[in-house]
Amino acid sequence: MPFAPRKDLVLPLPWADFDEMYEPIPHQSWADISALGKPRLEGRCLYIIVDGDMTSEYRYSGLPPEQLRRQYVMVLPRGWVQFDPDSLEIWVHGPDWREGPIGVGDDAQRVEISGPLGGLRSERCGGYPKVLSNYVSPCGRIPGRFDYPMCAVESYAFAQRIPQKEAHRRLAQLPVLEQAVEQILNLEQERVAGFGLEHSDPNQGELPNQGGRMTAWVALAGDDVPSTETQELVGAHDYLEVRTGAPESAAVLMTAQRQFADGRGVFLPRDVYEIPPQSIELADAVAWTWVDHEAGVLEIGIHDPLVPQRSLLSLNRWFDLIVEVLQPLIDVPFKVTEAQSYIAPDKFRK
Repeated sequence: MPFAPRKDLVLPLPWADFDEMYEPIPHQSWADISALGKPRLEGRCLYIIVDGDMTSEYRYSGLPPEQLRRQYVMVLPRGWVQFDPDSLEIWVHGPDWREGPIGVGDDAQRVEISGPLGGLRSERCGGYPKVLSNYVSPCGRIPGRFDYPMCAVESYAFAQRIPQKEAHRRLAQLPVLEQAVEQILNLEQERVAGFGLEHSDPNQGELPNQGGRMTAWVALAGDDVPSTETQELVGAHDYLEVRTGAPESAAVLMTAQRQFADGRGVFLPRDVYEIPPQSIELADAVAWTWVDHEAGVLEIGIHDPLVPQRSLLSLNRWFDLIVEVLQPLIDVPFKVTEAQSYIAPDKFRK
């Protein structure tokens, strides 16, 4: 062991012997990250299930929550951990502290984690990405109507640079805001352009030490004022806004996205390429499409499938040519943006 914990911290339990505690991990810089997860034990392998929306890696990915749930192998420091095989509870030791019990299946918080940086995977435990956790603590529960885990409050308070009391107050508002937003979506369904929850820059707080502002918002197409019922809902809730002026409704944008069909049947001019001369179907260059509900536009991610053969055009000019081709075909606001993607040359049409 790298140190001898104080005797009054050591429990009459065996030191943990999880497989992943013995796997080497190359040195990596530590990241000050806090995330919620649920430890899971399978044989001698300890996993942690983490919801992506709790981590900066996936928070803004736009994927649905069920696709953001990730399972990692939790690598604990050898000799620092005790484990009760009867109660399935874990204790993590430091030089003069002990965290626990952390129950398998209970909410836990891990901080100072290194990984899954570098794509390291466990050879012993299912090939899942490895997360090195020198510090794992249980999540206490905050009693009350919504019963939030204390870790969520601490993480939110840290991220937004606000006191924990204010963090708890905001989190307690989320179920109320969700109901109010759903009511507005029903009242204004013909005009809804998008909705979401945003946080302003914590450095731009309205009051000292208050951090950024949390706002649930609903965007409506057109400049007409919302209905009286919607205005009353907004007036009755803090942290709730309705924003008019969106160029199109979400339904119109999503219809345009379906009709665009990833650029199938749309061909780029032959003179874009010199070697070999050919027509390129736009579908070969489209990596993805996405409706940006906040900006009110259809976004098209483009990669250049023939960089070596393309004539000496700048990337901006390449995008300009695509916009020129699409302008008469798409009747909603759209933008073309660079996508980091690659399609094999055998997909090109001669």
